[in-house]
Amino acid sequence: MSTTCRYEFQCKLFGFYDCKSHDFYVSQWTTNKLLFLVYRCLFFFYSLAWIIADVIENPQPQYWIFLTNWSEVTVCLYFGLSCLLAVYGYFSNKADLDKEKGANWACGVVWILFDVSFSVSLVTNVLYWSLLRVGSVDLITSFNIHSHAITFVMLLIDVFIIAYPIRLLHFLYGMCYGLVYTAFTLILHGSGYISAVYELINWDKGARIATAICFVSSFVAIPLVHLLAFGLYHLRCFIALKGGCQNDQTDTSDEQESIEMGQTNQGYAV
Repeated sequence: MSTTCRYEFQCKLFGFYDCKSHDFYVSQWTTNKLLFLVYRCLFFFYSLAWIIADVIENPQPQYWIFLTNWSEVTVCLYFGLSCLLAVYGYFSNKADLDKEKGANWACGVVWILFDVSFSVSLVTNVLYWSLLRVGSVDLITSFNIHSHAITFVMLLIDVFIIAYPIRLLHFLYGMCYGLVYTAFTLILHGSGYISAVYELINWDKGARIATAICFVSSFVAIPLVHLLAFGLYHLRCFIALKGGCQNDQTDTSDEQESIEMGQTNQGYAV
């Protein structure tokens, strides 16, 4: 279910206390684990196939220094680990799943990866397309369209498919990701490897511009995009509530616990 802003601004919600592992094994809209597993597998293998194809078709000695590639690998990692969780949830029996109290460590990792992937992917896409020069047709390739458009569309779809909530305070993880990449570019500059990872992030000839871009991206853009994700989560909950997407087999005690914990999907039955 959706939550109030007052509920969201609790220090404990920087963590993962308010969600059950079950939410990572099913969709918001159905408790059919096989259907959810197929969805997870399709997205993961599609994402992985594009990364492999990109590395083979467009070999880049400096592949590892670009934010776009960081973002795409993070998204693929998210879909991959989410797929493994779906596999675990599908093959586990209900008795074992009922013993789980709260989200386990694997669910926490997937949760962080989603928060980071959604925010960083959109910010990267906006920066990329806004910096395209008019007439730069050579940059509009199938790989760029996938990396800077389709990948985010996949995450946008995922927002409306998943059952676990999006916590407002989780903006911190995306922000930290941006700061880590900023520190990474500074290390590359300080070590003499490269100062201009991008034309506008040049710590040698344009340190002020680079600082401004990194600061705004990390402390303004990423939190705002996470706020967008939080709003979409509430829209998902609203649609689910109006559509009656709740499992009637859930008993009263579980339902009450779910409401108290701010859960988004009360259908935990296999």
